[in-house]
Amino acid sequence: MESDGWLSTDEEAALMYILHTRQRKRRRRKRYWVHPLNAARIDVGQYHTIMNELKADGDKFFNYFRMSHNSFKELLELLEPHIKKKDTNMRRSIAPEERLAITLRYLATGCSFRDLHYSFRIGHNTAYGIVFDVCDKIWRHLHERLIPVLTQQDWLNIAEDFKIRNNFLNCLGAIDGKHIRLIKPYGTG
Repeated sequence: MESDGWLSTDEEAALMYILHTRQRKRRRRKRYWVHPLNAARIDVGQYHTIMNELKADGDKFFNYFRMSHNSFKELLELLEPHIKKKDTNMRRSIAPEERLAITLRYLATGCSFRDLHYSFRIGHNTAYGIVFDVCDKIWRHLHERLIPVLTQQDWLNIAEDFKIRNNFLNCLGAIDGKHIRLIKPYGTG
C-alpha cells in the first residue's frame, strides 16, 4: 500500500476523536469542593457579618426579616429540632439559625437563589435546598398550630373585609414582596 500523504478513514476518525477529547478537557470548568467565594462564608457572609448588629437594633431586624427578633427566636425554638443537620467529617453543617435566616430573607424579599448564594456565601443549589427544606418543616410542624381551619363563613367575612378596605371584590388578601405566576383557569377568558 502506497503512502501518498493522506490518512486512512480509521486514522482520521482516531485523530478526530483525540482532538475532540482534548478540546472537551480544556473547556471543562474547574470544579471545587467548596468554591473560594463560598469558603469565606464565615468571614464575609451576610449572616455572619450583620446578624449581631441586626439583633441589637429591633427596627433594622424587623426591616430585614419582616418579623421581630422575639418572633424569630420563638420560630427558631419551634423549628430547631427539625431543621438541624449533623456535621460530617467533610464539612460543618449550616446552623439552624442561619438556615432560618436564609429562608426568611428569601420570603421577605423575593430575591433569587443566586442573590442568596452571593449574599450568604453558599451554593445556589444549597440556598434552594435550605429554603425548600425549612418551608416544608414550617408547614409540616406548625401549620396546625398557627393556621386555623376556616369555615366558609370565615372566608366570606375575610373577603367582605378586604372588599371594604381595598375595594377588591372576591379577594382574600394581597401578597407583597413575592411574584407568583398564575395560569388562568380554563374557560375564564
